[in-house]
Amino acid sequence: MRINHNATALTSLNKLQRNNKSTAISIEKLSSGLRINKAADDAAGLSISQRMRARIRGLEQAERNIQDGISLVQTAESGLAEIQNPNLQRLRELALQAANGTLSSDDRLRIQEEIDQIKNTINDIANNTHFNGIHLLNVSDTPSSGLTVVNLANAVSITIFEQSGINTIYEETFSIADLVNGVYWSTPAPPPQSSEPYHFSVDLGTNTFKTRAETWGFGNNITAVRVNGLTGYLETEVYATKLVSYSGTPYVGVPPENILGNDLSDSPNFSDGGGVWTEIVVQFEATIDPNSTTLPNQSGDVIIQVGPDAGDTYKIKLTDARTTALGIDDIAVDPPEKAVEAIGKIDEAINKVSAERSKFGSYQNTLEHIHNNASNYRVNLAAAESRITDADMAKEMMELTKSQILSQASQAMLAQAIYTPETVITLLR
Repeated sequence: MRINHNATALTSLNKLQRNNKSTAISIEKLSSGLRINKAADDAAGLSISQRMRARIRGLEQAERNIQDGISLVQTAESGLAEIQNPNLQRLRELALQAANGTLSSDDRLRIQEEIDQIKNTINDIANNTHFNGIHLLNVSDTPSSGLTVVNLANAVSITIFEQSGINTIYEETFSIADLVNGVYWSTPAPPPQSSEPYHFSVDLGTNTFKTRAETWGFGNNITAVRVNGLTGYLETEVYATKLVSYSGTPYVGVPPENILGNDLSDSPNFSDGGGVWTEIVVQFEATIDPNSTTLPNQSGDVIIQVGPDAGDTYKIKLTDARTTALGIDDIAVDPPEKAVEAIGKIDEAINKVSAERSKFGSYQNTLEHIHNNASNYRVNLAAAESRITDADMAKEMMELTKSQILSQASQAMLAQAIYTPETVITLLR
């Protein structure tokens, strides 16, 4: 009999510790409901489940994105519906009425006044139909669609000078509020003849012109500079690849979004070609309202993130429902021949709006199908993730009961093993 090492007691203690550990693990799983509470529980399963969890959460957000997209489409379609009926329908009624030969010119004038009011209403609907700041019905494909103008002051100046910079040929300061579509600035008289090329510059003063960086360019502010009677006739836009003066320092490339109080310049090389110099024209391409802070900057597309991955997108193409785009901006009903012509234009506008409403209806149906698919995908993925990470409560309860019974038995056997060496005392007596 040996008393220095009680192997039986050590064995019982080891079993007791293992059973207590198993009991603790079972309690942890039962209390959390999870089979995997830490990487040690199942390293591979944890990695798989976390990837699934990322996709599940991505799908949840995608479903919310799709719902927002559906709301956007519904907003656009409702605006088009209001334009079509009653406004376009009423326009057609008025045009039919004006085409009747029994009406006088005064009668048609009254009809024209109502037509003009309806056209203003259509433009108001198109300009004010927006979703979260996104204009839906006044999207234009013109190059000016990236321009935003803020903090407008009064003075903007244009200077034309010789290449050497010694002689200023012409200079004028004007109000930016006067620059609207179709209005341009020009020199009132030919300058003196010069052997040097002519250059021009535009001083923005304290005005801020803000454009999207990827479309920044001198051409976003000025459509064209034309010189009649000179060689090197220029009608172009100067983009960011050309030399632009920024804060007095030559800059090549895409500058910051905000250009505040700095000069923009270009060197078009206007040389005297022996012709008659009639004018230099600088035409601005965007309507500028000094009381307004923004101009539409829509590209015409809204991209909806409809899935958990980067490429899971759906494109919604917006439209322009203003009277100019519908082809009814210039309709007139006097004389009756023009009223008949107006009827045809209004019919075309009604067809255009119907086509756009159908397009937005198809967008909504498609997004709803995508939403249903994303929802089903998320449910199935969640079920798969549950089978990996969630605990089987019945099984874990069975394991807990087993561990508790074994722990109690180990405790009893440990007590017996500790008592066994005491029999040596009886032997020594």
